Amino acid sequence: MTPSPEVQLTVSRNWLFGGYTAELYFTQSLPSANLPLLVERMCAVLRARLTPGGDFNELKDIKGREPHEPSLLSTSSSPNGEELIFISGEIATEPGESDFIWEPFQFSCHSRFERFEGSRSIIHKALTSKTDSIPKWLPWWLLGSAAPIKLEHFRLGLEFFTSRFVLTRLSFTPIVSETLLVEANKNSLAIKLRTERPYWKSCNPFGSIRLLRNLSEALADILGVSLEEEFVRELGRVF
Repeated sequence: MTPSPEVQLTVSRNWLFGGYTAELYFTQSLPSANLPLLVERMCAVLRARLTPGGDFNELKDIKGREPHEPSLLSTSSSPNGEELIFISGEIATEPGESDFIWEPFQFSCHSRFERFEGSRSIIHKALTSKTDSIPKWLPWWLLGSAAPIKLEHFRLGLEFFTSRFVLTRLSFTPIVSETLLVEANKNSLAIKLRTERPYWKSCNPFGSIRLLRNLSEALADILGVSLEEEFVRELGRVF
């Protein structure tokens, strides 16, 4: 039986410009057997929504987490750059006398600003890197399901842009409105969702951002708990 999660929502009101910032913190114990399933499902959603052909290229109105965002789990290494995905562990490289010969591996994907599209959208380039221990024929989205692999850490960081009118510029410009951080190891799962709203009224970012909803649904299949429902319920206590 999966333990119940710990959920905390904080809401900070912007008294100068109106609106508010809401941050949901979600933590839960994660059986080690569920880590590969979590990575597999998260990668499947990202592949379907961000990389229809399987390879990262350009990201529209999405980028990786800011480097100053601290890790949610103390056992995790610090993210570098605008990190979208980080997966690490050990991978079997060849058979040994009594077991495989294991080597550490890492895969990561970062974003880099590319250009603006008009005044309402922003484009980032996605750049991937991996250690030589990962075979060239093994695609990144199979790192959660391929064997023999021992997963140790997983991070997902997504920032979503929304076009808003900015008084200081007297024009529309894309700004970060939502941030989603997911981190997991063989024991724990931690999630942080932040949304910044220009008006003091209830919201549901999962309803307006399809990728957020897809990720919430994938997590619900594994954990039996809906991140969307937790957010809406907790925010409902404020409004």
